[in-house]
Amino acid sequence: MKAKEVSATEISDFVKKIMVDNGSEGFKPVAYFDGPLDCVRVIVRDCSFTEVRINNLLTILEANYPQGNQPVEYVGFNIKGVRYLCQRHALGADGPLKLTAILNRILAESPEPLVKFAVSVAFRLITDSNIDDLPRIAA
Repeated sequence: MKAKEVSATEISDFVKKIMVDNGSEGFKPVAYFDGPLDCVRVIVRDCSFTEVRINNLLTILEANYPQGNQPVEYVGFNIKGVRYLCQRHALGADGPLKLTAILNRILAESPEPLVKFAVSVAFRLITDSNIDDLPRIAA
């Protein structure tokens, strides 16, 4: 039996229908804990990006094609070693974890100018997107 050829338009229409049927029309900013990699990922715009490592804990995501006339557009960030940070500082032990609490800890441990800048970018992203809470992180 020969497989039916499907056009790109048919595939696109199918994906759009699934998204509408599941109530997920379009991209929404997201923050989640990636357990196997022990990191938090925050993405506020659906686009291709470049990861810019700030230090051993923090990485900022820069859009490869910024919108408007901006020379640089920050579209997210990653925080590595989150489980260890949470255990060491008793963060999120009794409820949802606050991204702002993690960022404040990173800033307290590494107050260098580049880290201060990156943390301020991260604060702006989570504030503008209203995504400060994360589900509880298992030990």
